[in-house]
Amino acid sequence: TSSLETLSPRFVSSVDSGNFLCCLTAVKEGIKEYAGECTEIEKTVKRLEKIIESTDLSIMFNNQRKLFCIGINPDNGRKTESCYDLYMSEARSGSYFALAFGQAPKEHIKKLRRPIFSRNGYIGMASWSGTAFEYFMPQLFLPLYKNSFVDESLRFAYSQQKRFSSDGLFGTSESGYYRFDSEMNYQYKAHGVSSLSIMR
Repeated sequence: TSSLETLSPRFVSSVDSGNFLCCLTAVKEGIKEYAGECTEIEKTVKRLEKIIESTDLSIMFNNQRKLFCIGINPDNGRKTESCYDLYMSEARSGSYFALAFGQAPKEHIKKLRRPIFSRNGYIGMASWSGTAFEYFMPQLFLPLYKNSFVDESLRFAYSQQKRFSSDGLFGTSESGYYRFDSEMNYQYKAHGVSSLSIMR
């Protein structure tokens, strides 16, 4: 953080890129409301539009599988073999953005699996590791329609997250945790709720 230099090996994440573009779009649309109050806002809107329109997520799209890969190495252009293939995933907002901007074919959305779990009177789509991030992060940007299966799945996730918690709070998710590598860096992994998870 002191030099702002990229750590090696360099890696561009499809999830982080999708979330970044959705954030920029939200900011751009939000500040447009104040365009008449300050001439600087119009410049900012144009600058944001230029970044959004010049970013192409299709570089991380696996055309054979019709799915987005986890990411790409910008030094050699190599995509990861692994792809996001579940609908209930943190990659959902990036998929939505790519579809809206014509950077992924329409059949992509049909390729996202929707396995169903049922627990304690609730039913919903499963995620890979059962984290709150997988379920709720994309909903910061995406529309949610009452009584849709996405709505039902989020209620399902909420109920299971609350049941898993011992103190009534919920949000078991990706985080750093008390384990270190050889350079004494905290380790990071997905901490999920098993009743929501395909991966145990």
